[in-house]
Amino acid sequence: MTETLNPRPVVLGGYAAKTCPEKLRLEHDPAYADLPLEPFPAGVQARMDAGNVFEAEVRAAWSKVLRRKMAILDSGDGSWEAKGAREAATLALLASPGAVTVIWNPRLPAQPGAHRIGEPDALVLDHVDAAGAARWIPVDVKDHRALDGTAAHTTVASPLNRPGYASARPVDIGPGTPRRDDALQLAHYRRMLEHLGHATDVPVGAIIGREMQLIWHDLDAALYRHGTLGKTSALTWYDHEFARRVQIATIARSGTSTPAPEWKADCASCPWRKVCHDELTATDHATLLPGVTPDRAGRLLYPAGITTRRQLAAWQATGEKTDTQIRPLADQARVTLAGKVHRARGIDTVTLPHATVEVDFDLENTPDGLVYLIVLTTTTT
Repeated sequence: MTETLNPRPVVLGGYAAKTCPEKLRLEHDPAYADLPLEPFPAGVQARMDAGNVFEAEVRAAWSKVLRRKMAILDSGDGSWEAKGAREAATLALLASPGAVTVIWNPRLPAQPGAHRIGEPDALVLDHVDAAGAARWIPVDVKDHRALDGTAAHTTVASPLNRPGYASARPVDIGPGTPRRDDALQLAHYRRMLEHLGHATDVPVGAIIGREMQLIWHDLDAALYRHGTLGKTSALTWYDHEFARRVQIATIARSGTSTPAPEWKADCASCPWRKVCHDELTATDHATLLPGVTPDRAGRLLYPAGITTRRQLAAWQATGEKTDTQIRPLADQARVTLAGKVHRARGIDTVTLPHATVEVDFDLENTPDGLVYLIVLTTTTT
């Protein structure tokens, strides 16, 4: 395996603060540089392809209404020369107040001291300050609904033909709050604009989702609950998690990092899934059990000294308040190790009542969410 250490400073992109810490460690640890990675599952690849198509649709719709007020930068062949040219064009447009309203496909210059690189999908001109400096807002395009959950929240949006924050108005697009992961990405680009002296006074960003509007994120609003920070804003969450990942990547590059994988839903679609699963299996890790998420393990198991499935199976009630939460997890561990089907605790018999007309519905999907079978059967007796 390659053991050459990288002397360059760590620079991370817009996805870093929401990326699995273990995935980030593996990407920067030279001991893993030559390992073959798993391909994206079909469902994930299909979603990525659909996202690229949607992004092209947004670009076409936006350029149609803005015309010359939208500068579209070409990625070229993806070479370093092409990236440099796009970066130079971005800087020229950022410093040209009034030339355009939207910069599509910009590339912000790397900020090694702050460990950041970034390519937002677009930048929207907000205003020109008294000193003549243009102030810009980051925008990203996402092929999903802009809101998440069912909580009540006042959503504000701007139409594509008037994309500035000044045109934002309350809209009813259903319940939910702006998606946290989207907000973290916007926070990254916001910090980069601050570094360049082109950020707005009000910390906002926008997502263009399936609603085909700019849905605004107040990056300073305490909308999200963090495991350590409590209720906090996207910017505070981002600063905390980004700094943590810079540290992880820096240590990993030194070749002295310690593996610390945990199995979770996202693992099924990760290119590193086999590497992590092999390491977790070798240590009999508790998160391999269905229902034992990293969050539950961190709250309930690790404080009790439980890290493996066998330790969890051997757990005995202690009289603590957490007993009722740990007990079903321990039952799951015991059943898994036994390798046999058991009745749930408190169930003596299992009865399946029948009806004159029975409709059975079965939906099968891969772990990454690709539905490959839908069956509907009606039986009359």
